[in-house]
Amino acid sequence: MIPRLRMNQHRLVVLAVTLCLMISCLMISGCTPTLETGYAASRGSSINGINSFLTLLRQSGHKVTVLPGLMTGMEWEYQTVIVFQSEFDELSEKSRSDLKKLISIGLIRTFVMIVRDSDAALDYWRQMQDRSDLSPSDIADVRQSYETFRTDFLSQAKTEFTPGLGKWYGLKRIDRAADAPVKTIEQDSDEGLLTVQARWPLNRRLEPGDSAVVVWRSGDDPLFTVEETTMARVMVLGSATPLLNGGLVDPGNRRLAVEFLSWIPEGDRVAVAVSSRWFEEQESNAKSPEIWNFVKVHPNGFVFGQGIFALLVFCWWKFPIFGRPRRIVSHETARFGRHVDAFGKLLRKSRDVTFAKQRIRDWNRVQKSSETKKTGY
Repeated sequence: MIPRLRMNQHRLVVLAVTLCLMISCLMISGCTPTLETGYAASRGSSINGINSFLTLLRQSGHKVTVLPGLMTGMEWEYQTVIVFQSEFDELSEKSRSDLKKLISIGLIRTFVMIVRDSDAALDYWRQMQDRSDLSPSDIADVRQSYETFRTDFLSQAKTEFTPGLGKWYGLKRIDRAADAPVKTIEQDSDEGLLTVQARWPLNRRLEPGDSAVVVWRSGDDPLFTVEETTMARVMVLGSATPLLNGGLVDPGNRRLAVEFLSWIPEGDRVAVAVSSRWFEEQESNAKSPEIWNFVKVHPNGFVFGQGIFALLVFCWWKFPIFGRPRRIVSHETARFGRHVDAFGKLLRKSRDVTFAKQRIRDWNRVQKSSETKKTGY
């Protein structure tokens, strides 16, 4: 009785320690969230994600398909294609040629290129610096994060090139040190000049193509251009700020997003490519990152890890390889002992030698028959 009691106490201690560790991990994972910054992520809570824009697009009545990149044959299924450029540099000559071949078929009515020249995380840390309720240590951390993101962003978004020679747009480096993040966006409409105050920090200046018309502008900065070709309407957005999750927090950007959606024809099936790379359809299906993307979203990774840890602890508790050894009692031996005890009592009562010998012969015969059945001989 005492060994079993000690064994149960040992199990309770192990369970208590396990629960304490799991609760501690859960509290740590819930109190220290990280800022997700994945660009053009269609799921999760990335500040640079586009799932809010996709919701607006679907609410406007369009059937939307999110693609990992550009694909051959997509022109047969979709009438509008929106591409979020994945690189800060200009498109390669081959990519431009392939895109023009895709548009020249005439089945795509609207093609939209979203230039990568913004980062909502950078603006987030810039706004955090203006808060007055932060402690000195928090302010130091915020400034360090801002400088880290700013240095990384400016080191990538520095390429400049001119339009022309088959290019839909160009980009020019501009000194934005004195620029305010809130801009006045102007748009010519049927009702006259439309102005919107929106938080849209700019980096490089968009330079439209020769036959493109500037639809949105802020001072000397073109922001949104439209070019009517013989096959399709080609639109270029200077940066993705008004379409990103972080940008849509601003009311002015939400209004711009609604105005942007008005340029997409009603009833079109829309393909949103979250990268400007070309993918084969089989490659995209074979390398679907859905599970990995789910685990990367906070706090799914911590919950998944805690579940695996709990499973390992349960297996260790159920089938221990460390700690006190278990006392395993053989039930076959116990039953044989009861048989011998009963046989002895029977002999003591009968005192018949012939009967005892006959019982022993019967027992040996049963044992031999059972061994024969087991061995098969």
